Amino acid sequence: MYQAYAIRPVGSQVLFNPGGYFDQGSAVDHNAVLSFVGQFYPSLAGLFQQNYFATSLRNRGLVDCPYGPPLKHFPFAEDAGPIVASIRKFVTTYIYSYYPALSMLTGDQEVQAWITEANTAAQVLDFPPAPLDHRSTLIDILTQVAYLTGVNHHVLNSNAPSELSGTLPFHPSAFYKPIPTAKGVDNLVSFLPNLNQSMKQVTLTLRFNRPTLPEEHGELVDMFSASSFLVGQPQGVQRAKDVFRAEMEALGAKVEGKGFDNRGLSQGMPFVWKVLDPRRIPFFLCV
Repeated sequence: MYQAYAIRPVGSQVLFNPGGYFDQGSAVDHNAVLSFVGQFYPSLAGLFQQNYFATSLRNRGLVDCPYGPPLKHFPFAEDAGPIVASIRKFVTTYIYSYYPALSMLTGDQEVQAWITEANTAAQVLDFPPAPLDHRSTLIDILTQVAYLTGVNHHVLNSNAPSELSGTLPFHPSAFYKPIPTAKGVDNLVSFLPNLNQSMKQVTLTLRFNRPTLPEEHGELVDMFSASSFLVGQPQGVQRAKDVFRAEMEALGAKVEGKGFDNRGLSQGMPFVWKVLDPRRIPFFLCV
């Protein structure tokens, strides 16, 4: 994956290191962050198939819930759903172009060895089992990788913290002592960071921005547009790339056009959620 390895050294050097940004500007220190990841990853976040887009939403009772009323609005799903559908459509075209016959997939020793390694030495949790004998399974895998790196990750990273989720006091890191367990709190100021700590938080969230993305052609709309990838690809894949880009441009315009209705709400909320504009988020993991 493009620049995937960059996450680990950057995080260990400046984010989760002793005295790093988390220690300087958060209510919890770097040890708490690592402890949370150590508990959350093997029990939920690291489960590959269980975190497929639609599957994850159902598992958490956010859609198709058997109890309670359905959500009237779900901005993340409303914006992410079309992106995932477009990614899947392109990946489907690509896989059927690369493996026009199922026997070509089942006989591909390199990809079969990769599936085996993922389930054994790599110990990927909840990964599709070997052997890989359906093109639809490979489409699921590649769509999920693209979704995790190009969509899901950026809901909490990239431009999102500084533009929306990092707005005090709405961000979880805003609280500097245990959240109240009973009603009746009239003033939240005592729960919030002081001025110096707030400035450190703001500085950290701004560091997640990637202002050079347009110059790098690294936005989500460019996910399948690299010339090195497209060289030698059949016309069907070339057309699928154009369709994907057009769909992402249209979705970006729709996201940009969001605003408040006559009740002062946007998608049922008192603020405008524009995080998943495909023209402004990377198609790869980034910090």
